[in-house]
Amino acid sequence: MYFEQPDAAGHNAGPNSDAVDSALIYVDAMINYLAHRLDQKGYLGCINMVILSDHGMQKLKKSQFIAIEEFININDSNVEVFGGAIGNIHFPNKTGLNLASKMEKFARREGHKFRAYTKETMPKRYHYANNRRIGDIIIDAVGGTEIFKTYSELNASTMEGDHGFDNRLPSMRAIFGAYGPSVKENFTIPPFQNIELYNLFTDLMGLTNFAPNNGTRGLLNSILRKPKDYEETSLKELPDCIDMSEPSKILTKCGDGCQFEIPVDGDENIKCHKSGPVHVPERIENIDSLCVIRLCNATMIYNKDLDHPLLVESLLSTPIKNIDHRANCSVHLNIGMDLSGNETTTPTDCSSYQAKFNNGFNSTWITYFSDHEYLRFISQSQIQVTPGFFNGAWKELLQTIEKYQKHYKNLLLYSGPIYDTNFDGLADSPEMLMNMTQKKPTHFYIILIRCRGQWDESYGHCQNPEDTRTLAFVLPNISDDFNNLIPFEYLFRNTARIRDIEILTGLELFTNRDIYPPETALRLRTHVNQRLWQLEVDKEIL
Repeated sequence: MYFEQPDAAGHNAGPNSDAVDSALIYVDAMINYLAHRLDQKGYLGCINMVILSDHGMQKLKKSQFIAIEEFININDSNVEVFGGAIGNIHFPNKTGLNLASKMEKFARREGHKFRAYTKETMPKRYHYANNRRIGDIIIDAVGGTEIFKTYSELNASTMEGDHGFDNRLPSMRAIFGAYGPSVKENFTIPPFQNIELYNLFTDLMGLTNFAPNNGTRGLLNSILRKPKDYEETSLKELPDCIDMSEPSKILTKCGDGCQFEIPVDGDENIKCHKSGPVHVPERIENIDSLCVIRLCNATMIYNKDLDHPLLVESLLSTPIKNIDHRANCSVHLNIGMDLSGNETTTPTDCSSYQAKFNNGFNSTWITYFSDHEYLRFISQSQIQVTPGFFNGAWKELLQTIEKYQKHYKNLLLYSGPIYDTNFDGLADSPEMLMNMTQKKPTHFYIILIRCRGQWDESYGHCQNPEDTRTLAFVLPNISDDFNNLIPFEYLFRNTARIRDIEILTGLELFTNRDIYPPETALRLRTHVNQRLWQLEVDKEIL
């Protein structure tokens, strides 16, 4: 049953208007009447009722309205414009289209009224790119801004409220309540996204056949009296890439600046965080190309087909001081290469590695490890990026992580590449990757984990899994921020759920059921950060 109110009143008069209050009284009376009639018929205790809204409502500010004709020639026969809280500009004929020139007038607006994106740069958490109705240019309005095609439409508008803005805005939040024989009483749950409702409804109706969807099955099991068994992902334990029994043969150092040691997990005289078995979902394509590299306080899931990691896990504790980032040094892990494999290698060995990895000592190489660890010199953890990305988003992220590390002392860092060349929000297939002339990631992901309480003695997880706090980013691999946002805002715009990263990589985190119960794991994987971590006394900042 759908009520068109208070939506209509919110659009016409605004969310804080008397009209909305009156509409709410009407809707409340209708729900009361429905419940009364069900009770009269003896059905009220026998059926499940869910009362919810599909979105919130944002007060509009006419001073923030924009017309697309200010930025682009809307009379061009190859231009189609659709307005609202999200503006979409289509160019039906892509032949000879110079999208960069079309975007130029939207540039450097600093996000005061809107942010302009292409499908390539749209934040992944929006899941808004892979549909023919989505424009070549996407105008993401800030709360209160409305987008129109023309000034005449703008001036004629009397609309006072709208929805469709960033779903993290408090004004966009919906309501949810449930009652019935299948639902627990007097039970409150944390906020969740509306994409989870479909799976809840199929469970309430006892359906066994259901369509694939964006929800995470089992997330709302906690509200059910008798939830269905949690469907665990089938996992496979990965083998080691390297025989760790002879640590001295694992690394090859190249360059006269390698005056340091990199301990590995096999060094018995070194105190390290020991990684246990590493599992990945069996559904990952070409899973046999994956293996594990165990270093001191770090683990890599390595893709031998790509000669590149899928995931790097490292423990950030006390930074090493005064690392020379410009040192003439490159360290190579001997993975399946016919080299001598000892630390004092011959020039021939380094030449072979140099040819394989093409690793010049170049400032535009980034590492998936901390910049304050010697692990940063490992070539297999490095990838070349443009100077703009290196000096922009990446540099700001490293500085932010460094501040977090100083404040919280110990952090777990997960990082790696994302390949989504068709912008469908899913990991590219092995066939797509192998057909790429340059294996350039479209994005990079970074996940930070901290404990609100105590760490386990292994520093691999929190003593109490409920104390786990996460913060995840998906940064597009582009030269600069087209919108010229302040760096802190740019990072926040490109945060993501861990579940988003799982979908983009095929991985799954928090799978160890000896540590993370299913409900806790689902909560962590689907958590939406409402803000970045704060550098102040911890006041239950999620």
